Amino acid sequence: AARQCAQARKLPWPVIPPFCPAVVNLIRTRFHALIPHIAPFLSPIEAMRQSYADRPMTAVLCCPAEASALREMACAQPTALCSPAALAGFARPSALSPAPPQDRVGPQAVSGIGEVLDALDRAENGLLAQTSLLELHLCAGGCPGAPLLSLPADVASDPAPTEAAPGGVAAHRQSPLAPRAGIRLDADMAEAVRKLGRIEETARRLPGLDCGDCGAPSCLAAAEDLTLGRIPSLDCPYRGKERT
Repeated sequence: AARQCAQARKLPWPVIPPFCPAVVNLIRTRFHALIPHIAPFLSPIEAMRQSYADRPMTAVLCCPAEASALREMACAQPTALCSPAALAGFARPSALSPAPPQDRVGPQAVSGIGEVLDALDRAENGLLAQTSLLELHLCAGGCPGAPLLSLPADVASDPAPTEAAPGGVAAHRQSPLAPRAGIRLDADMAEAVRKLGRIEETARRLPGLDCGDCGAPSCLAAAEDLTLGRIPSLDCPYRGKERT
């Protein structure tokens, strides 16, 4: 559906499919000029929740961003969340289908935090105006590289044989996306400066791998969560190791 929007020039290029909730939130927080480029559809996890809005469900999630997207949706029925590791042996994630050969208008796929930030910066500066579709995934390798998956990314990306559901359509977003307010460390400026210093000090003690294993998208985000009291402690499996 996003590719069709791009081909019909219904949105400014590059059109960004809202597949990854973390990427959508990143754009809403840091790249406000690119909000009109986001295709007006729900992410797959949001569309799935919408289709089950009238009854309880269990969602198997690849990353914390999907959990946040579900919790933000106003649904009457409860939702149980679990990771694929809890269902080992029952199912295997599959990679995204590549663009069909007939699509020659310049689609581009980018994954990984650093690469996504670079692509968004280029798009914001008008350097990707000839790219029709910009598919972005914050996890390296796309969803198969998500932190909640127990399989290596190259194994998880090997798609299992599946059949497409007949009559599938993209779920339209009912209200337009709006910019998100930036982080306000504290109402008192002096205390905000002190908190900023503690965030930087905590981030320097972390390995800087930005692996997502702790549940935060980056080491800096983890340091912010700890300083602002969002988490009681940091559970970093790589603390003490050298930066790479």
